[in-house]
Amino acid sequence: MARRKSRSQRLKERRVERQVAQKRRQILLIAGGVLAVIAVLGAVVVPRLTRGPLPGEAVAGLGNQHIQNLGDPHAPYNSSPPTSGPHIELHAEQTVSTEPLAPETQVHELEHGGVFINYNCQVYDGDCSALVDDLANIATSYNEVFVAPYEDMATPIALTAWERIDRLSAVDRGRITAFIDAFAGVNHGG
Repeated sequence: MARRKSRSQRLKERRVERQVAQKRRQILLIAGGVLAVIAVLGAVVVPRLTRGPLPGEAVAGLGNQHIQNLGDPHAPYNSSPPTSGPHIELHAEQTVSTEPLAPETQVHELEHGGVFINYNCQVYDGDCSALVDDLANIATSYNEVFVAPYEDMATPIALTAWERIDRLSAVDRGRITAFIDAFAGVNHGG
């Protein structure tokens, strides 16, 4: 015949069962937290480590000083077209322009995550209207990508983002879209 447990033994067993259940919940919470951290690392850090070098070349930053008016004196830019530095708080009126945009306007767009596809017909060996059409077709499939002429550069095409530049002698859709994908929408404050 089974011996009946005393009340104190039953209470002690229930207390032990509750403690075991509480420990299990704590272990599950910790394990869930560890899995969440691993998931974040896998989704954010690993792709950045495995994607290789960023497109284009880095350009030393010149800050993001605001000037009041176009034509106000300011320190010179260290790249052509510019990739950072003094600028006016004025947005480009259109994404594809056949008229040059002031460097100070371009830098403002770059600061807010824009990417510029600048072209120079004077150094392009080919039909410039076809070049502009090709560049416009690429740009219009994105937000925050601008196309404009820029005569003060030695290559037919220059891609610019905040503190980045890539110079091309001809349209290379893969290279252009890789640059845009890497930098469009990355806001730099101000």
